Amino acid sequence: MNSKKLPPQKSDSETPPLDLRQEEDFAAKYASHVATEPTGWDLKLTFGRVDSSVGTNGVLQHTSISLPWPTVKCLIYLLRLQLIAYEKNNGHVPFPPGGINPLPRSVPKEFATYPKAEAIHEALLKLYDEFVADNPEAFPQK
Repeated sequence: MNSKKLPPQKSDSETPPLDLRQEEDFAAKYASHVATEPTGWDLKLTFGRVDSSVGTNGVLQHTSISLPWPTVKCLIYLLRLQLIAYEKNNGHVPFPPGGINPLPRSVPKEFATYPKAEAIHEALLKLYDEFVADNPEAFPQK
């Protein structure tokens, strides 16, 4: 398999730089939609783009990547770093109204019997409330 060598990444003095390479079939794609599918082993992310030519709320999916849970945790951290830096340099990134469904204030009955349902729901509400506070434009008052 041929690969394209990329410039070395900077690192601290303890860690050697990453030797980044791209596989021959590497493809760069655009995604305006991500669907998630969790398992006990990993999280599958399916990327696509919103496309009204396929109907209202139409999405054409094009790529799926599965990540083990430790990598998901690392990705969340890296994405937050990038967003913080971007917003510090460029200002708040507005989020469109209706882009996130409201989270019910109590555990939905279909999940009430799940182990740790209350604790999970409480943590999800905390995250949701932080998102709403950081993005009030996404939740216009009726």
